[in-house]
Amino acid sequence: AVEAAIAQTESILGLNPLLSKNNSVVGPAVRQLRSLRTLDSQEPLLSAVEDSVLSKLSDCLTSSTQAPGDAFKLIDKVLTTWPEANVDRDKSDFSALCLLRLLVLQPSAYAYMSADGETRTKCLDAVIDALKETKATPKTVALRLTVVANLFAHASGEEFVLSRLVAVRDAAISHLSSNDIHTRQMASACLHNIVLSLKSFSEECLFGCLERLSVETDEVVVLRRSIAAGVLLRRFSQNAITLVKSQGLDAVVAANLA
Repeated sequence: AVEAAIAQTESILGLNPLLSKNNSVVGPAVRQLRSLRTLDSQEPLLSAVEDSVLSKLSDCLTSSTQAPGDAFKLIDKVLTTWPEANVDRDKSDFSALCLLRLLVLQPSAYAYMSADGETRTKCLDAVIDALKETKATPKTVALRLTVVANLFAHASGEEFVLSRLVAVRDAAISHLSSNDIHTRQMASACLHNIVLSLKSFSEECLFGCLERLSVETDEVVVLRRSIAAGVLLRRFSQNAITLVKSQGLDAVVAANLA
């Protein structure tokens, strides 16, 4: 049954990463960041220079112009220091992550890595580290996963994620058990993109694709996990078949890939 299922997966090879490209949220996100105030003093949080960077970032994300050099620095500040200023973190995180999700899709966002690579790394590492948080809202978790999934749009972003493979993989698999459908969808997108980039077999990824797949209720999640499992079974068939059979996952593979 496993071998027959693998025979059905040839058409899924050559897939592209799953990316979230809708930029209709840019305007609302920018306006919200400009409107946020500290809950104590009601002072604006953006300096004049930062507001200028935000304007250039908005232009970049809506018109594909050059990304401003301090874009990652500004987003990192919103994500890491604004909460300390006693702002509405749900709103600030949502807006910043919406912009970051699109920024990592821009080729120009990588053009200044040699000059601003440390800031970019700090910003993205903060997002990855935050995936371990247990108190974040489902909307925030889903957006963090979307940022990670979108990093696979370019070789530089893919390399960044793969250099942190264990942390990202484990976070994605963990969030597949979320009660929130959108979180599970974005976790499955991350796992799908990771699998497409693997150069060697990963037992953890195959388990993540197949474990409790039979009880998943969302068709999008089922499809993404099934495709990722199919890629692993096709590319690393000997190792994958051995693992599937040894763990009694034959029926799951046959039901979802055949």
